Amino acid sequence: MVPTDDGGHIPAIHGDLVEVFGKEAKTLQPHRSIDHAIDLDPGYNLPYGRIYNFSELGGAIFTQLRGLRSRAHAAGSWIWT
Repeated sequence: MVPTDDGGHIPAIHGDLVEVFGKEAKTLQPHRSIDHAIDLDPGYNLPYGRIYNFSELGGAIFTQLRGLRSRAHAAGSWIWT
């Protein structure tokens, strides 16, 4: 793990990007000419549920990652939020 300026840590594999991590955004990025909207048909409701179907192994990995994310978030780690 590599320490960041704000006291957090990032994986060593991303150590060359340490100056990017740990900076808290003060504002949102400005709108640009390439921004676009996705217009839905009137009255259309987005479906609720999983976006992708998982294989048994994929589902197990996803569940494991969700647990890791929950524990990291509870510990105050920003990298999994």
